[in-house]
Amino acid sequence: MKLAGKYTKEGKFWVAEIPFINMMDQGRTKKECLEMIKSAIEELISETNFKCRVEDLGTNEFVLSSDDSKTLCCFILKRLREGHGLTIREVARQLGLKSHTEYARHEAGKTAMTFETFNHYVEVISEKEIFIKIA
Repeated sequence: MKLAGKYTKEGKFWVAEIPFINMMDQGRTKKECLEMIKSAIEELISETNFKCRVEDLGTNEFVLSSDDSKTLCCFILKRLREGHGLTIREVARQLGLKSHTEYARHEAGKTAMTFETFNHYVEVISEKEIFIKIA
């Protein structure tokens, strides 16, 4: 899975941002700011073996990726839900699910979900059509 980001120099600092999940971090150098946003995501996910990578694409863009797409997908769902101020019950209601537990199990990674299900959840939570790239 890959998430697109951008970076800019603002005064003495470089700022990295992943707009889709409303994440920002900064560093004194471009390399440091990219490392900081990578570390921030790894710490927020807080799974012992979770690792991600940042690839600098030049032209002020980067891609954050992980081989552990399941964990990253769960993090994205939770981050989007919380960013929109929604509870698990509210998301389940918007999805038309009979029980909030079904959505909660997907967000927690306890039940496998297809790419189509993940994409649908993201669209409902963010209220816009998106396409997530899976590497």
